[in-house]
Amino acid sequence: MSVIEIQQPSFDELKNTTLQVREEKRQKHLERIKIGKDDAIKHITNGCFDKMKIAASNGLDKTDIYSFTWVKDPDNTHDENGNKTIFEGRVRLLDLITKSNRDFFNSLNIFFNKDGETKYYCGVYKNTDNKTGINSWNIFVSWASRKPRLSDSNNDENHYRKRSQYSGRGRGRGGRSNQYQKNI
Repeated sequence: MSVIEIQQPSFDELKNTTLQVREEKRQKHLERIKIGKDDAIKHITNGCFDKMKIAASNGLDKTDIYSFTWVKDPDNTHDENGNKTIFEGRVRLLDLITKSNRDFFNSLNIFFNKDGETKYYCGVYKNTDNKTGINSWNIFVSWASRKPRLSDSNNDENHYRKRSQYSGRGRGRGGRSNQYQKNI
């Protein structure tokens, strides 16, 4: 009976393999998010120019281009109103507007601002139905002149309102209730 000797892998070999696998996973994740983001932008901008024309003809300088509500079942791809909330690669729109919001809104702004212009800007606001308590998120495009910020100070009361108050599903990391924000 002979004993087979197994050679211990080197520290560098293990470390390099771990780093390589992590980088491959990160790249796959980023690609999945990009595909989902592109799919979401294509979907939510469908018919947006007609909405913009109607808003302008009513004397408005912004319009909602897409709205969706909270989905209780995380496996549902559409909300109760039939609006799509999960896109290619199982990317959630709520995650795009909260966790990846800078990248998402930069891409959405690029969609509207051809040739590097900055005439249009996009954003999101949240509504809560007083009767049902159901949250809805509304993505808008505006062609109004942007108002300058009064202050970016951390002590500024509005600073806390400018920060994202959403943390995906539930009030986890970084989430603040509206009541808390009003009392700051």
